[in-house]
Amino acid sequence: MREALAEALADFPGAIVLVSHDRHLIGLVCETFWRVADGKVEEFNGDLDEYAAWLRSRNNEPRAAKPAAAAAKPAPAPAKPPKPVRSKHEQDLAARRLRQVESRVAELEAELGQVESQLADPAVYGNDGGIEVAQLAQRQEKLAREKETLEAEWLSLLEASDA
Repeated sequence: MREALAEALADFPGAIVLVSHDRHLIGLVCETFWRVADGKVEEFNGDLDEYAAWLRSRNNEPRAAKPAAAAAKPAPAPAKPPKPVRSKHEQDLAARRLRQVESRVAELEAELGQVESQLADPAVYGNDGGIEVAQLAQRQEKLAREKETLEAEWLSLLEASDA
């Protein structure tokens, strides 16, 4: 998939801004590198290895003095409150809800995969595909929001079950 993306971007006649952590993709596609540092954006004359070396050397440079508040040790975290005692019935309800949430998250992941596959299909972007693409994008956003909400609930249920 990365190779196909690199090939498509290489054939693109216009300009693009690519932000990625994928060094291989960047190396295949980018002709010019820009560095954002110290409140400035400037062209970087070098390749990714030279950029990595620049980053390493920058990390070794002494930084400006930190403000006293930042240099002070952070206050120790307050002790956690005692864990509430839960009845067997409450534990069973929480475990059942946890399974429901896990099941729904799996369903959402499958639906998201289908929507993303449709969005990846070049035929969708044909002559009259604008409406379909917009509908797919809205569906993708709705599913992603629901998944994010359920994942937050899942995490709180899991933390509560460890209590």
